[in-house]
Amino acid sequence: MEFSKLQKMIRTEVASQNHLTNIRNHNHAMVDELNKSCPIANKVILDLGASVHGYALEAALTRGVRQYDGIDLSIERHWKSPRVEFVDDTGRVGRLTQMDANRLEFPADTFDCILSISTFEHFLHPEGVLGEMHRVLRRGGVALVMFEPIWTSSYGHHLHHFGAISRLVPAWGHLFLDEAQMQHILAGQTWPHDSPLTVEQALRWIYHDDGVNRLDIRKLKEVFRCSPFDIVWMCNLADEEEAGRKRAIAEYLTRIVSFSSDELMTKGLSLLLRKTRH
Repeated sequence: MEFSKLQKMIRTEVASQNHLTNIRNHNHAMVDELNKSCPIANKVILDLGASVHGYALEAALTRGVRQYDGIDLSIERHWKSPRVEFVDDTGRVGRLTQMDANRLEFPADTFDCILSISTFEHFLHPEGVLGEMHRVLRRGGVALVMFEPIWTSSYGHHLHHFGAISRLVPAWGHLFLDEAQMQHILAGQTWPHDSPLTVEQALRWIYHDDGVNRLDIRKLKEVFRCSPFDIVWMCNLADEEEAGRKRAIAEYLTRIVSFSSDELMTKGLSLLLRKTRH
């Protein structure tokens, strides 16, 4: 498909669904951040957990990437095909492919740089994903990784994906309430009539579903430190939503859970990784 057709589709989609504007802008901003650390013009890049809408692909080709490969497990559901390809008028190529990040179907030393946005909180085996990233990245290449919310943040249960029901769960409740206690609390709430989940489905999502990895901030940091990559920098992403109120709750929770208030107030991580050895 011609890249210009994708651009037209994106403009139409964003115009009709305003909430997609922020997602598109965030993807563009992350591509620009990668460009600062690894100039992407005429480079080959991999996007782990790519936007199925093609927002990062759009930004990458616009900024002169020679080849963009974006992988995600939902490509076929969105595009009705496990692989779609877009070519601009200069021959630059962008692809979206359904693929498992734990088993990347690319030869070693394929990519100049890697981007990963909001994916590492989902990977059940992030150490395996990092090994695959290291394998397919060329020596000297970098990987920009940013993700949230991690399990130990106030909304690490990820119910914010399902609208208003997220506000019915006590902040950090998934860390100190067992399933029966959470069920009792949620059953006493007025459940939104238009919620996409029932109470039972919400409980299954929090305590049993494999949509998130439930790794705390300490374990996640250790996974990156033990990876074959060199860490150029690793930064905490602070939870700034209702920061004063949440900080007070976090200070109290340090008596109940084994994390500091700073750890509880960390919603995610941002890292720049470099491959210096094979």
